Amino acid sequence: MKDFEVSRYFVTRLRVDPELRAQWNRVCVKSRKMAQDNNKSQARQLLVQFFSRLGLSVDYRNIPQAMQSFNEQDGIPDKSALRAVEDIQRIGDLRRDFLNLVRIQSNPPLSDSTINRPNSQQGDPYEVFLTRNGYQNTNGGKLAIALGNSVGRNLSRWSGIYGNSTMSSSGRKCRGEGLIIYSTNDGAEMRTIIALGAAKIIAPKYDDETATLTWEAGDINETSGTLEFSYPRMRENSTKDGPTATGVIVYPQDSVKVGGGPVDFYAYPGNPDSLPPSVREDELRRNAESVRILTSLAKMATFVNYRYQSSTAVSES
Repeated sequence: MKDFEVSRYFVTRLRVDPELRAQWNRVCVKSRKMAQDNNKSQARQLLVQFFSRLGLSVDYRNIPQAMQSFNEQDGIPDKSALRAVEDIQRIGDLRRDFLNLVRIQSNPPLSDSTINRPNSQQGDPYEVFLTRNGYQNTNGGKLAIALGNSVGRNLSRWSGIYGNSTMSSSGRKCRGEGLIIYSTNDGAEMRTIIALGAAKIIAPKYDDETATLTWEAGDINETSGTLEFSYPRMRENSTKDGPTATGVIVYPQDSVKVGGGPVDFYAYPGNPDSLPPSVREDELRRNAESVRILTSLAKMATFVNYRYQSSTAVSES
């Protein structure tokens, strides 16, 4: 496949995968900063390494043009696609049929540098699935966009118990505090609660474009921090599962085993040593399981998009 076609495919991935979109935005921010600091070669290398990790042979210089080749409506799901996603989430039989279809259609791997051009001339199998179940005038591309963005654009989509954590500073390393994120209804509205160890984080800020959480120290927080959330690509025999939180937390001096000050922090899901008193365990675990299921379903959007782009490539060839 021509390089520009691969670039266009990458842009469609950005539309259906918020986590990939956040990774891309973070890389762009870092590369621009490098270029401004006269480290243009390092900036280029950062972009090349990003696409290499994805398994895509993309020339980053084509990405702006590829983005311009789509109009704003291309990234907006239609009503039928939104209704299909809502039904897939809540109707067990429909969800099972959808997941069975994903399993059948999930080859070749998504990291392939070319869009598969299947021998079948039947078109997009997800459009067949939609039509058969009464969702008219839509297609797999719109379904992928609706599905991929269905968990929401706020911190609650990273809800979970990040109990497996490590802290390191100046060559010293130890078990870190548990990080807990969950949503609760206080009677008026849904709020996202964040706890680090036994302390609730007050007035946090979350940037969905880069999936980055920040908070400041002062009268209300003893710590400050910057954490980036992502779903890293794990090895097959890895015992780690789910999202990770990575960044730097600034602790008061000598308040933790590694000495305090700026501390590198890394965490992934697991049970912490204890839960803070501000956290309701039953509500926390229900919330985390609900988000895990919805997030797992939303990540199927990448498979749907892949097959839709494949069938489009066939129809245009």
